[in-house]
Amino acid sequence: MVAFVHSYGDKFLVGEVGSEDLNLLSHYTEKGLLDVVFNFNLGSLEKWDPDRFFQEIQKMNQLYDESQFPTLFFSSHDMS
Repeated sequence: MVAFVHSYGDKFLVGEVGSEDLNLLSHYTEKGLLDVVFNFNLGSLEKWDPDRFFQEIQKMNQLYDESQFPTLFFSSHDMS
């Protein structure tokens, strides 16, 4: 599916994987796979916590390589 979509040129695939596990999420954006996946580790935070936010950003920075991009969001239609 990825190869087919990318064969059309400037297309960008976003995946929604039901997990907060960055190790799992990063595998979906390896070379030849999805362009990005939603990072629920941030999107699932129930309240604003700057220390936790910073920890999660650090984890993404350490885990993702230069070709992978984290997605940052703080609410969605799935959340109250």
